[in-house]
Amino acid sequence: MTEQKGLETELDASRSLEELTTERTTVAIAHRLSTIKDADTILVLEDGRIVEHGTHDDLLAADELYATLWGVQAGEIDAAPESFLEATAQEVVGDRS
Repeated sequence: MTEQKGLETELDASRSLEELTTERTTVAIAHRLSTIKDADTILVLEDGRIVEHGTHDDLLAADELYATLWGVQAGEIDAAPESFLEATAQEVVGDRS
């Protein structure tokens, strides 16, 4: 039941975002990639640098970081690559010091 409610909430938010951004330049920052998959251009950041850009389909076809993260979120891949997880863990630990 909770999972269904979460999906409904996400769909409502997605529809609202679509209505608000039509015919406007919009910058959206998202961890949940389904939120931005319909964007005209997606910028993928790693360590503060743009490492990929393109449409959702372009980025999936490139089969790099975005495609990996999409696969993890979609449940198609068990986990992010170890190198990505290690880099993320170092960033979080470093921020707490």
